[in-house]
Amino acid sequence: MCYKGGMEASRRWIQVLSRQDTRHWHSPFSAVLRNSRQSRIVQECEDAAKAKGCAEYVIFDADEILLTSGVIDG
Repeated sequence: MCYKGGMEASRRWIQVLSRQDTRHWHSPFSAVLRNSRQSRIVQECEDAAKAKGCAEYVIFDADEILLTSGVIDG
């Protein structure tokens, strides 16, 4: 969902992860797999935000805890 917030004209893509993706994001087992999955999730979120014309993205886990945010390049 693209959200146009407050006074600024920037648009944010807000992504809430599924329970399964949340488990993968916080996995205590393999750091290599965890980092790979996190990178994939962030890239997919950036791609979706860019396709919708958003300038920023925010990712929350299934418990609505902020995981990461960023600005879309380009």
